[in-house]
Amino acid sequence: MGVNGQSLKAGDFVIFASFTGNSLYDEILSASENALANTCNAAGRLVPIEFHYKKTAIEKSNGSDADTLYMNAAQYLNAKIYAVLTAYYENGDYALKLKLIPIKDDYNDLKREVIVYSKIPANIHLKAAREFAKILKTLHLKSDIIKILSNGSAIINTGQWHGLETGKYNTNLGTVEIKNVSRYESIITGIDLGKVNSIEFKVLPNLKSYLKKIDYDIAENSAKTYSVDEVLDKKGGRIKKSINGICVINMGASACLPGYGSFLSIEYMGIEKGAVDYEGIFITSALMITHAGLVPFMTDFKVNFFPWVKDSDRTEQIKRLNYFMWCTIPLTFTASFFSQLSYNYTAKNILPPQFENYNTSAAVLSIFVPGGGMFYKGYRLTGWSIYLSEMTIAGLSAYTDDKKNRNILLGSLAALKCIEIAASYIITPSYSFFKKEITHSDNINFFAGLNKDHNNDKEFTAAISLSF
Repeated sequence: MGVNGQSLKAGDFVIFASFTGNSLYDEILSASENALANTCNAAGRLVPIEFHYKKTAIEKSNGSDADTLYMNAAQYLNAKIYAVLTAYYENGDYALKLKLIPIKDDYNDLKREVIVYSKIPANIHLKAAREFAKILKTLHLKSDIIKILSNGSAIINTGQWHGLETGKYNTNLGTVEIKNVSRYESIITGIDLGKVNSIEFKVLPNLKSYLKKIDYDIAENSAKTYSVDEVLDKKGGRIKKSINGICVINMGASACLPGYGSFLSIEYMGIEKGAVDYEGIFITSALMITHAGLVPFMTDFKVNFFPWVKDSDRTEQIKRLNYFMWCTIPLTFTASFFSQLSYNYTAKNILPPQFENYNTSAAVLSIFVPGGGMFYKGYRLTGWSIYLSEMTIAGLSAYTDDKKNRNILLGSLAALKCIEIAASYIITPSYSFFKKEITHSDNINFFAGLNKDHNNDKEFTAAISLSF
C-alpha cells in the first residue's frame, strides 16, 4: 500500500524477451531479462512491471508482428518505456540486442539500441546489465504527482525503492522536503505543486559497487573459460603448480639450456604443443652471456670467471658487480619463463593462472620479478624493457663506489619499481580474446601485430574497432 492507503501502481517499465524455442538462446534471454530487472533495482530507476501483469497484457493485446504486439502490450500496461531483448549468433559470437523504446515523451532521451557480444553465453546477461547500468546511472529521478493534499503537500510515485529518504532535496522546481516515505510513494512539501504534473529530483544512482561486481563476474567467467586453472587444480593446485613451475622446473631446465629450457618447461603449466618465443630465447641468451662475461670483459679477462674464487686482481667494485651478475641469473630465468608463457597464452587464446584477479596478480608478480606483471598481462616486449631497465640500474648501484650516486640510483630504481607495479595493476591485459569479453560496447579497441598472409609470409596488421 502507498502512503495514501491506495493500491500501488504495477510499475513503469516492461521488459519483453523474444524467446526462440532454442534452449540456449532462451536461457540467455531469461538471464538477461532478470539482469535488467536487477539493474533497475540497484539503480532505483524504472520500476519493472511484474510478470503476471505482462503476461495478461500480451494475452489481451493484438499485433501484426512481435514489435507491434510489444508496443500494444506496453501501452496497455501504461508503461512509460519498454525494452525488447533479442538473442542470436553472429560471426562466431553470441549476441544480445537491447532496444529501449520510450512511450512517454519524458523518456525520449533513453531511446537507443545496444548490442553486446561474447563467445561465453554466461557473460551475455552480465554485459547487457552493465550497458543498461551505464544508461541508468545518468538518469535523474523523475516523479509523477499523484495527488495534492489539503495542506498543500503532494503525494508522488517515488519512494524508498528509488533511494528517497525523509529530508530536503533539490529538484528542477526548487527545494522540497520529504515528510513521509513508503516503498513506492512519498509526501513532499516546500513548493507550490498545484500547477505541475511531475517533478525531477537532482539525484543520480550510485552504481559503482554494482558495476564493479559485474566486471568481476565477467572476468571470472572468462578466466574459467580460457585459463589453465582447471588443469592446474587437477594436478595439485594452481598456486602450488605455478610456484613449482617457476622455482623448480624452469630453473632446472634453464640451467641446462638457458632460454630454450623455459620453453620446455611450459608444458608443466598446462600448455600443450607450445610455440617457441624465439625473441625471448635470443634475449635470454644475450643476458646469460652478459651475466657470465661482463666482469671478465671489463677486466680484460684477468679476473677469475667465478666470483666466489679468490682473485687478487678483483677490486671491491668488481667483486660486488660479479656477485650481482651471478646472483640475478635466477631472475633472468624467471623472466625467460614468463616470456615463453606470455607468448603461448597469446598464441593459443588461453589465460594465465588466477586471472579473475588479474590486476592484483600482475601487481604482485611485479613486486618480485622486474616486468613480471607486464609478462602476465601479455606485454612481452614491455616486460623485457622494464626488466632490462631495472636490472641495469640495480647493477650500476652495486658497482659504484660513490655513495651519493648509489643513493640516486637506488631512488630511481624504487621510483621505477613503483611505477611498474602501478602500471601492471592499471593497464588492461593485451589478450585480444579477453579484452573483447571485458570491454564495454563503446570502447575503442586497437590491435597491431604480425600475422601470416595467404602465402604464409609475415605481414604487419593494425586495426581500430569501435562497437556501437
